[in-house]
Amino acid sequence: MSVLLAILLVACLGGLSAGVYFVVLPALELDRSGEAYRAEEAHLKQVVAALQAYHAQYDAYPPPVVYDEAGKPMHSWRALLIPFLELPPGWETYRFDRAWDSTENAELHPLQCPPFEGPKNSSGASLHRTMFMLVVGGRTMFPANTNLSRDAASDGEELTLLVIQVQDSRTHWLDPSDVSFTSLMNGQGPELGSEHSSGTWYATVDGSTHWHDGEFDPEFLKSLSVRDDGSPIQIEK
Repeated sequence: MSVLLAILLVACLGGLSAGVYFVVLPALELDRSGEAYRAEEAHLKQVVAALQAYHAQYDAYPPPVVYDEAGKPMHSWRALLIPFLELPPGWETYRFDRAWDSTENAELHPLQCPPFEGPKNSSGASLHRTMFMLVVGGRTMFPANTNLSRDAASDGEELTLLVIQVQDSRTHWLDPSDVSFTSLMNGQGPELGSEHSSGTWYATVDGSTHWHDGEFDPEFLKSLSVRDDGSPIQIEK
């Protein structure tokens, strides 16, 4: 083989390799995105199942926040779901007679809670920030200082928001913080959506999970969040 032919062959192979790289890499990225997409749905279904199990036991959904006698936030609804979730060892020691950020419960903060785990750091380790939140206040399913049963969804269980995905809540999943209805309508608070795809997972009171592609129309989001406004909306299947 001549030197020139050898050089041409190497160049061709190099070009082919580069071509394969550029063709295959996006496919791999799409595959990873698909896995994340389905994993997020699976996690949402776990959260919904726990909410429904809580409702079955107490005839109502958990309140967004449990306060102590002095009015200090003690526990998030997410913490109240601990007995209804399949979690790694350690969470059975969570103290409901102590605040979520007490010395005793703070020792559990580094533990993982897969159904809620959202963003990871640059090393791939979990930041323990929740990717699912409630919309609270007003005429949502989770008004402040009370808890409602699914019967309160007079617009229809299949048309009323239960829980929704946020991109980066910057909120530890035990932290009793969620998205207020007022903030949502004003475009404030955590940004809705998935970190991996251009859209948002959410669940309705009937237990169904839904994927909304792209951004929400404000009027749709308002009607979805309010349990009793009587506005007809088209829910994604």
